[in-house]
Amino acid sequence: MQALSPDLRASLYHAVELADDRDLLTIVDRFPAEYQSLVVPLTELTEEFNFHLLFHLLLDGLQEDEAASGDAG
Repeated sequence: MQALSPDLRASLYHAVELADDRDLLTIVDRFPAEYQSLVVPLTELTEEFNFHLLFHLLLDGLQEDEAASGDAG
C-alpha cells in the first residue's frame, strides 16, 4: 500500500472509514497502470467487507506519510 500516492491512499482511507464499498470499488477501478497489482486484492477485501483490515493497511501508510513529512519540515 505504501506504493500508492498519498492522495490515493487518503481517498481510499476516507471510503474505508465510511465503509462505502461502492466508492471504494470506484476508486480501485480507477487505479493507474502502475498500481494494477493491487486491484484484485483490494477488490476482494472490499467485496468481503473486510474494512477492518483495509483500514489498518491504509492507516499504516498514512502514518508513514505524516512521519516523512515531519522529517522533511
